[in-house]
Amino acid sequence: MSKTCPSCGYDNPDTANFCTRCGASLGNAGVQWPTNYTLNQPVQAYPTVPPPATQPPQPSQKYTQADVEGLRKIRSYALLGLVGIVLSLVSLFFSALRSFVVINTARPQNHPIPFSGTTVAVGAVVEGFIVGVLGVVIAILAFVFLYQGFMLIAQVDLSLRTPARLLLLMPIGLLILIFAAGLIVASLATTPTQFANPQNTGLVIGGALLGLLSLILVLVGIVGGGILGLWRVGARYAEPLIQIGGILSIIPVLNILTPILVYLGVSAALAKVLNGMKTVTSYNPPPTSQ
Repeated sequence: MSKTCPSCGYDNPDTANFCTRCGASLGNAGVQWPTNYTLNQPVQAYPTVPPPATQPPQPSQKYTQADVEGLRKIRSYALLGLVGIVLSLVSLFFSALRSFVVINTARPQNHPIPFSGTTVAVGAVVEGFIVGVLGVVIAILAFVFLYQGFMLIAQVDLSLRTPARLLLLMPIGLLILIFAAGLIVASLATTPTQFANPQNTGLVIGGALLGLLSLILVLVGIVGGGILGLWRVGARYAEPLIQIGGILSIIPVLNILTPILVYLGVSAALAKVLNGMKTVTSYNPPPTSQ
């Protein structure tokens, strides 16, 4: 390391204060540092950044209490469907039993029906009335549960709103069908002369048109409401059993599997939702160091 004179440019020893050639004061000017010399830079202290906290496992979708309540309503709908299946099987069993009793009841020709036959006939009427009333009650409750389930899930999934509204076309169509059947029966319960009356003919035509309209409404309610709604419920919770059950509901004979598949699929979806909500709720993040 040397000192260069600012006057004459002569390189002097680093211990010299005056130029040995011209006598000029060197001071601290002209200090030349070797090329391989490195100044010690002060080390800057950076704040310590804490590691990111572990995040809880996030479910694929955010589920709420509306999902739980909606799935429970749909499960009740499927359970009522299972009750209806059992009721139908019991009714078929007793019908077959009555037929067996009547066939094996021997009586002479032109002899009044014995007491056992009369009892069977009365039992058939009573059973038919009871089964009919229970069937209507079960159908109404099942419809209400399914509609409520769609509306609850529609609070968090707007795709269920349309099926829920279309589902209302089913009872409307059934009421119109009952009214149309009443018109036709009223027009037919007349004498042949009165039946030819243009007024009665108009009742028959009007009843037939209303019956056709009611069938269209019921069909739209079944397909656009029930089937589409169950399909979207199955898609939301990734449960294909619900979707398959919805499709089978419109196929004769196979529709007996609908409540079974829907019940199994909804039960699995409900367990999945409750487990996901429990995992997120019970998560406690680790404490961060200050």
